[in-house]
Amino acid sequence: MKHLFIPALAAGFSILLFWGTCPADTSGQPAPVPYKKAVPFGLITSLELSEVSGLAVSRKTPGLLWAINDSGNPPEVYGLSTKGALLKTYKIGRAMNWDWEDLSGFRYKGEDFLVIADVGDNWSNRPFNTLYCVKEPAPDSRSGVLPLEWAMTFRYENGPLDCEAVAVDAKHQKIYLLSKRTAIPILYELPLDMPCKKSMYTARAVARIRSGSRPDPKGQKQTVANFRSRPTAMDISAGGNTLYILTYTYAYIYSRAPDRTWDTAFSKPPLRIILPPPSRAMAQREALGLDHTSGNIFITSEKAPAPIYMAAPISPPPHGSDEQ
Repeated sequence: MKHLFIPALAAGFSILLFWGTCPADTSGQPAPVPYKKAVPFGLITSLELSEVSGLAVSRKTPGLLWAINDSGNPPEVYGLSTKGALLKTYKIGRAMNWDWEDLSGFRYKGEDFLVIADVGDNWSNRPFNTLYCVKEPAPDSRSGVLPLEWAMTFRYENGPLDCEAVAVDAKHQKIYLLSKRTAIPILYELPLDMPCKKSMYTARAVARIRSGSRPDPKGQKQTVANFRSRPTAMDISAGGNTLYILTYTYAYIYSRAPDRTWDTAFSKPPLRIILPPPSRAMAQREALGLDHTSGNIFITSEKAPAPIYMAAPISPPPHGSDEQ
């Protein structure tokens, strides 16, 4: 999130978005599955992972997390145990880490993939952004080089913006990106082309998070609170109808019925997952990954050592559920 295309001074300020904290009136759409409070689960101690900005739970290897680092680090993806031990390191062939900000796993036609989102843009001045796709390594493979399946370059329809939250909905063949520094978070959409068919794509706005209330003018000056309300990571259920969104303070869950839009879902207050209070070790929570088997959510922060927190659903989804 630190790398800039053009050195510049930040101007203006963000409007604090108050995210809803109560279960929605879900007439016409399903209620999200409630979660227990996040609890300590592991600790990342490797200095190779000092700026974790993206996390994905392996679909091939039980108990394995994939992680990436923020800008200024090698173009590599790291395999970790859920307790935080570094197990594997893979270089991504023909990729560069300008500002990697999220990591998303998905299954497509029986194969498992990872998408690395090079989308960070603090000053909203990048001419384009890039998504890198690789096949998830086999459980018995060792560290090495992962060849690119494809690289997608794209722009936003309304001009450059900062983003740290990306999720791939393989069922509906969509890639979602949630803006970070806009007054109201905006959800953008790209097609999941396997492989890419264009040299440049356009991400189009499809929804705005409208739930909650706006602050009074005094609240707009609370820059620390503004900072903590920004979305920093995102994941999506296998069925494509539940989004998990991380901010520096809480994680939130939005669900929609299969025949409803995200704009409809975002008009209702989400469920909130309680995270530990901000601390030196968990000040910059920028990575979230969903385990599609158990429904557990794993969360970690930049800096090393970094704790791993886990939030479990109060009632795990039934085995074989489309929303696992």
